[in-house]
Amino acid sequence: MTTISEEILDPVEHTQPQFERIPAELKALDQWVAYKLVWDEKNKKFGKPPYSLDGTKKQGFDIHYSFEQVKAAVEAGAVHGAGFALTSNDNFICFDLDGDSLDSIPASIKSISEHSYAEISPSGTGLHVWFKGNKPKGAGGKQNRYTVKEKYKVECFYGTGFLTMTGNAINALPLEENQMILNYIYDNTTHGSEIEDPIPIVDMPIPEDEKDDAVVITKMFNSRSGEKIKALFNGDTSFHDGDDSAADISLLNYLAIHTRCNAEQMDRIFRTTKLFRDKWDVVHHSDGSTYGTETIRRAITWAYPKVMESVGMPVEDGTEYWMEDARQVIIPEPYLIEFDTLKKKVLVKEGGLEFEKSVIVCRHSPIITQSFSNVEQNQIYHEIQWKDDGREYRETIPAGDISTRNKLLQLADKSLGVHDLNVKDLINFFDKYIMYNNISRTQLVTRLGHIKRGFVHPSMPEIKILPPDLGDKQTLEAFQVNGTAESWINEVFRKIQAHPKAVLMVVAAFTSVILKDLKLGPFIIDLSGPTSKGKSTVSKIAASVWGTSGLVSEWNMTKVALERKAAFLNSFPIIADDSQKGDPRQLKDFIYNFSGGRSKGRGSLTGTQTEYTWNNIMLSNGESSLLDFAIEAGGAAARVLPVKGLPFGDADYNFFNEIYTAIENNHGAIGIEFHKKWSTEMGNLTPIYQTYNDHFQKKSNGNDVLSRIARHYSALVFTADVLNKTLNMNIDLDALLDLFDEMVRENTAIDKPMEMLHLILSDLDSDRQSIFGEFIPNGTIKALYRDKTLILLPNYLKEFLKTEQKAIRSEWLRRDISISSIRNSKEVDTKQYKHKGENFSGLAIKPEIVEELGFNFESDSKR
Repeated sequence: MTTISEEILDPVEHTQPQFERIPAELKALDQWVAYKLVWDEKNKKFGKPPYSLDGTKKQGFDIHYSFEQVKAAVEAGAVHGAGFALTSNDNFICFDLDGDSLDSIPASIKSISEHSYAEISPSGTGLHVWFKGNKPKGAGGKQNRYTVKEKYKVECFYGTGFLTMTGNAINALPLEENQMILNYIYDNTTHGSEIEDPIPIVDMPIPEDEKDDAVVITKMFNSRSGEKIKALFNGDTSFHDGDDSAADISLLNYLAIHTRCNAEQMDRIFRTTKLFRDKWDVVHHSDGSTYGTETIRRAITWAYPKVMESVGMPVEDGTEYWMEDARQVIIPEPYLIEFDTLKKKVLVKEGGLEFEKSVIVCRHSPIITQSFSNVEQNQIYHEIQWKDDGREYRETIPAGDISTRNKLLQLADKSLGVHDLNVKDLINFFDKYIMYNNISRTQLVTRLGHIKRGFVHPSMPEIKILPPDLGDKQTLEAFQVNGTAESWINEVFRKIQAHPKAVLMVVAAFTSVILKDLKLGPFIIDLSGPTSKGKSTVSKIAASVWGTSGLVSEWNMTKVALERKAAFLNSFPIIADDSQKGDPRQLKDFIYNFSGGRSKGRGSLTGTQTEYTWNNIMLSNGESSLLDFAIEAGGAAARVLPVKGLPFGDADYNFFNEIYTAIENNHGAIGIEFHKKWSTEMGNLTPIYQTYNDHFQKKSNGNDVLSRIARHYSALVFTADVLNKTLNMNIDLDALLDLFDEMVRENTAIDKPMEMLHLILSDLDSDRQSIFGEFIPNGTIKALYRDKTLILLPNYLKEFLKTEQKAIRSEWLRRDISISSIRNSKEVDTKQYKHKGENFSGLAIKPEIVEELGFNFESDSKR
């Protein structure tokens, strides 16, 4: 005789699950079973045995399907419902709260559902509340069932079996992972009592004298916060802007600390203060608890871990408290924090009675831990802290963001439980929190280097650095320290010491941070030469002065990206690798934009955007000189210090392997040590710079471009001298002096007027048909040649020199490169020339200049 009938209900009579409301976390797992409702004659109720997806045969609990498979079977009518299977490999815990009806379950038991995802069971008389965590303390090896009262029961499931899923959710919470809640719920319900205090308070040793109320009060009055405590005892709520409830919890927090969470003594002492009023004994909650009882609970929740720690007793396993600072944190009414969850007290009516009920505002408990004042701008920032899944999060955002809906919602991307339904409450909570709490405020900057009268390095703990975006955050993270200043000198610098070009680039990384002190502006030092010959290695060595190779950027960046990176680094060098990757059309603009030290002005909807500024050195490298990309821009030559050639000669791969190993183990420390020495000795060392500047100015021989470069080169050699004096680096200064002469000889771009003349003569030399000598050219006439003199025609000069024409011609005239004439009592560079019966206006170049540049147009004029 069978006890289970095969009489199966019509699927239409059984409510289908609301699949869309089931948590995605459960849907994603292949732990689903299909079941049918089958009448159990013996127990006079329907059972829910698992069935195959087609509904034709029963099967065991251990046969699982995907969520989509079970959903399709239910919707097709093959089975009646879906269930989620628990296994020994997952960490899901489900409390099944069941009674004659939902109303028969006490509110204190139903409050379990305020902490995590909960849905109404298929019977409609119970709740399934889902958590994540370890098996509760004291629970058996498998699922544990127990009855608490006659009219309802609580069952705890884990590790085996399955739970029916209806999707008839009573909240929109995710599955909470909080071991403290799990242990507490299990411990309280298994012992036959209803859930009471949010934290189980253990008996703590209390000295005999502290059991006396008068002794406790005296100690409170004599404590560091004694004056405030006295004011609260006397009913003064001015510390809390007249908010009685805020004053109540403030005093009770102090009482919890000083009575070691003795609730009875806290109540007794509070009743003697002028804050006590009739409201204290008024029932405010559906479980019958009074305003006073609930407020004491809140105070003990806050003070409990601090008291436990003070008496040397461990906090219950799984309990984590993260408001580490000893200052008092006030959670403003009507908000409260329980189990790391932000709640709000609301008035509800039930059974003709009106009482307070706590509802969840946010599944986390965000608080503002500190505030910051931007050193450069009149702007305040707040640091918000919360915990999620055991991990602590801290986000620093502008003060305006916590009062702006759209801005605050963006914190959802950082895991904060903020959404459209609770954002208004969170804005109000933060506003009140700031009002009631004395939040410490420190300084904040959004970039590095010289800021006002100070200097900011990432190693400085006394100031908060907030990178404006992720790219700047990556740059900040590259400022790391490994090894010591001494080890960097011995293991890195000594390997390159005999290579002046590499040394010059590395010295520039130090010079960058003292440009402002030397009253110099930004400039570029550019290393160019054949590929795969050590240029990128030099950049990484230079980066090791301040951190890792993460400080080296690729040249394939936009103008805006360059501006922002330069502004964030501010005083520290910006290192750009391989100019061949840059856009040739933009490189000229890069040179001008960077050396100007200020970003391009841009408009906004309300006016103009903030302009970025910087004062540092750019270290660039590439196969071609940066000046080759700005050949027509004469001003570029004065902004770039060009170094050409092989930085390490013919060094082999072993040399480079040793270098890379050395910088991996040594970086960041030498830069910090250099700046410490400089800050101490700056007053004595700075006058030496002028000595070097005088030396190199003499070498410029009046060349304006070379004169500007000389000032920058002087700073590099001066820095090398400082490094020798303060850190005993033994840099060969004579080699650097010689390198300047080599640079001048090899770089015609330094003398832009002569460089452009050379290009013009080269163009004419390759197109002699355009020179009108003995015979008239068939095409365009670019120049005349007569009396051994080359005469350039204005239209040709205008086309060739473009915007540089006026400046170049002016320099030719000033330096006697062109032949001058007097017109209207003014010296000019053109005059009328009659050649082969025709009149031409032209600019004549002195024959000896043409000859010095290696050109001879004589033969072509006598064809």
